[in-house]
Amino acid sequence: MIGKQIETVVIALGMPVLVAGRRGAVLRAGCVDFENILRRCATLMLACPSNETTRYLITTHEIQLMQSCAILINVSRGSGWCEADVVKALEKNIIASVGTDVFEEEPANKDKNPFLKGKVKGLLVSPHIAWVSMSASANCVSRSRRMLRRLWQVNR
Repeated sequence: MIGKQIETVVIALGMPVLVAGRRGAVLRAGCVDFENILRRCATLMLACPSNETTRYLITTHEIQLMQSCAILINVSRGSGWCEADVVKALEKNIIASVGTDVFEEEPANKDKNPFLKGKVKGLLVSPHIAWVSMSASANCVSRSRRMLRRLWQVNR
């Protein structure tokens, strides 16, 4: 679902979209094999479920296949890549940049996580806000409003 929403936005921006087939599976219509995707794409976005078939989709092997101008983005789960391999690739300028809002171990520990241990050139880390659906936002606003009313009544 997230992948389809991303595809809609990217197409609206005029960018071509390639959809990778699952590793080791028969390719569905409209899908491209994963290694071909790695070689061809300037921007690769991971938006897949977290399971055994998606664990460590991106390691040093896959990164070596990518273009040096490649931008790698993970908006699915931290287990989709090996964080240490991704940091090494950035440090060695094997790929251009990385963006993520997920970590292999959450909550992330700044002393253990390779993304957070030091300043990594080409890395953008942002907060994970997937929980912010319309209903979650409306619920948060409603609860806050009730709490503020109660507080206002108590302090009158």
